[in-house]
Amino acid sequence: MTENPHADRGNRARRREERRARPTPPPAAAPARPANLSRAFVVWMVLGVLTAVAIIGIIIVLAAVNLRAGYRGARVVLTVIGAGSFLSLPVIVGGVLWSGGSGAVALIPLGLSSAMIAAVVLMWRPDVTAWFRARRQETAPRQASTR
Repeated sequence: MTENPHADRGNRARRREERRARPTPPPAAAPARPANLSRAFVVWMVLGVLTAVAIIGIIIVLAAVNLRAGYRGARVVLTVIGAGSFLSLPVIVGGVLWSGGSGAVALIPLGLSSAMIAAVVLMWRPDVTAWFRARRQETAPRQASTR
């Protein structure tokens, strides 16, 4: 025998009205955040930022040394880092100004980003590209003789 799906309609309406008639309890207040938790957060953030800056700095220094040695891949790596610096500039300057920092503080990332863009432009100049080509021509016969 099949049950009538509409037979319970009256009971559902009655239960719904009972639920609406009961006042909902106020949400429980969250426990206060311990001061040591906030301090730990700040310490971890400082460590994270310093670690990220150190890692990126090491990558830049190693890529610059390889660039001077004539490795073309270093030019690409430094270009990507410089482009990332340039693209993140509006976010950094906006964050400094939005948080109430002075305009003078916002000039620091602007200066750093400008220096990175200048370095990227300088390493892609025609004379540098010609030097990389000549270096590649110079090392190509040595690589062919070792095979």
